[in-house]
Amino acid sequence: MSASPVGAIASVLVSSLLQHSARLKGAKTENEAVANAVPAFDSDIQEINQAFNNGAVDETAAISALNGLAQNLYMYLHSLVGAAGTAWTANSLCNKSCTVSCCLYYNDIMPSINAAIAAVKTSGGATSQVLEVFGDKYGLATRPAYSLTWHQTPVNNVKSSLTSTIDELTGQSALPGIAAIPVTTSISPTMLFVGVAFICASVVIASVKSK
Repeated sequence: MSASPVGAIASVLVSSLLQHSARLKGAKTENEAVANAVPAFDSDIQEINQAFNNGAVDETAAISALNGLAQNLYMYLHSLVGAAGTAWTANSLCNKSCTVSCCLYYNDIMPSINAAIAAVKTSGGATSQVLEVFGDKYGLATRPAYSLTWHQTPVNNVKSSLTSTIDELTGQSALPGIAAIPVTTSISPTMLFVGVAFICASVVIASVKSK
């Protein structure tokens, strides 16, 4: 069974938010891998956060992207395990049975992603903490902790609806690289004006309520 057009577009949106972690490759050692993984993680989770807050993606897509980020980093970091001195055990303890890539994944990355998912699911918005990454003598730099606020305002929700509605009325696509669906039925200028005016009024009302 082929995927629906909506599902295909959602998949493209999610993939576009994971470009940094998806490109991770080529590390020869665990130490090199973790040094590459941290900035890729930071870039992707911040892009997901921005896309959610500005209404580009909804709760379902944001959570899908966060889970995809976890998967990308797991596959990259776990792939370095097997060489002498490396080990991976899902016990969250940083020791000889859970070496540096395992330690980073279970103690820094996954708690931060789980906190973000919980914040996305929170009605009215919430703030999640991205945990500090502690540096080591093998090249991993310390990266301070920071917070991300996850909140879609009513204006942003209406903005997404407005964009979709205008796209449907005009046959234009808001997504670069995705062809618009041709409009085969005519729409009177009066109906178009009334429809857009109604949506604009909704934006104003939502903006007032959110203040």
